[in-house]
Amino acid sequence: GHTAEIAYGIAKHLDCSCLTWSFPERRRTELLWRLSKRINEQRGEEGQLGQLLDPRNRDPNFLATGELHQNTWFQQMTRALEHIQNHDQLNPWTSTFIEEMDRNHGNGRELETLHIDVHGCQDPPTTPSHLTIGLGAMCFHAVDLGDTDAFKDAVFFGEALYQEFYRVLTKAHVSYRLRPADALLVRVAAPGPGEDECPRFSGAWRGTDRHTQSQQAVTLGFSHSVQLELSKALRALLVADRSLLKGFAGALHSAFVQSKARRSKLAYGINGVNGLFNGDEAGSTKSEDEDEEGFSRYQH
Repeated sequence: GHTAEIAYGIAKHLDCSCLTWSFPERRRTELLWRLSKRINEQRGEEGQLGQLLDPRNRDPNFLATGELHQNTWFQQMTRALEHIQNHDQLNPWTSTFIEEMDRNHGNGRELETLHIDVHGCQDPPTTPSHLTIGLGAMCFHAVDLGDTDAFKDAVFFGEALYQEFYRVLTKAHVSYRLRPADALLVRVAAPGPGEDECPRFSGAWRGTDRHTQSQQAVTLGFSHSVQLELSKALRALLVADRSLLKGFAGALHSAFVQSKARRSKLAYGINGVNGLFNGDEAGSTKSEDEDEEGFSRYQH
């Protein structure tokens, strides 16, 4: 629960679009799932829990290649990206960045776009951390293209996300409000260089014909795509604490801006973009000994 509310909150704070199941559809699915479970229990049967669910409501995070173009969710993602590419629905900070690049470097630049897929997971220790940043889609897309620079971009984006989320969550003293107290707050799930296996919650399928939302996004043309896995306890906090949710959205914004600035610096030979490569100015306040406190970055 709460993933839709969190997605709406992030979209509101970032002035972005949000795609989610409608409340009536979510409620209908929940009821049908419970009913099918009860029927199975009465019959003494196991499995086939989803036999009453609407087959049109496919899990958009597990679509086969042949399903993509007929799937309503994928079609909505495609339309959203087309609107962005046509500058029809650019938010202020995106359009400002584009205008700056146009003015300084002409129109031969790639439009930077961010796709965020919000998921819920169980609390630690069942899940290794309260927040998992999945960047498998960006990493494997770069590997498949043989683009080492794109892979480095994904790693940099992951580092920026880790630092920004860690800063926001520790500043809000979240660790004192989550249980167990010694559980990891944040980690990044992504393949290492030369690795072809998908870490759990990395936001990518490998060796199969299935595609996650994040993989669909990068294939469509989103420059950045991340899957966020939030524990039940963290989701409850984000919904109850509006200032924390605002800071959470701000962490996404800050990491995205840092990544865009780095890409622009490399592409256009810019020497420092508005100080975004200074750790303090970018909000990267993590101390050198934080890893010793049990907060691991990467899960390979």
